[in-house]
Amino acid sequence: MTIYRSGKKCLRDWLVGSDDAARAIHVNSYTFQTLVREGFIKPTARTGFFRMGNLLDGYAEAVRMGRIPAPHERAACRAVFECQVPDAV
Repeated sequence: MTIYRSGKKCLRDWLVGSDDAARAIHVNSYTFQTLVREGFIKPTARTGFFRMGNLLDGYAEAVRMGRIPAPHERAACRAVFECQVPDAV
């Protein structure tokens, strides 16, 4: 993942490329570009890059508005975390 970072910036100020941004929110590139075109995700002044904060906020807004399904409701690329607990003796 290509991330441009200068100095001590918080995670929300990092810049990510469009391909990596689409992978980060688990959508294909066509869906990602549609979200950008519809105004959910705002691009930065640098062409092809997006601020991580805008990416997360836009993605959350698209899910809230029903534009794309929530990660736990998807058939593919579900956001599921498994916790493996060792057997107690």
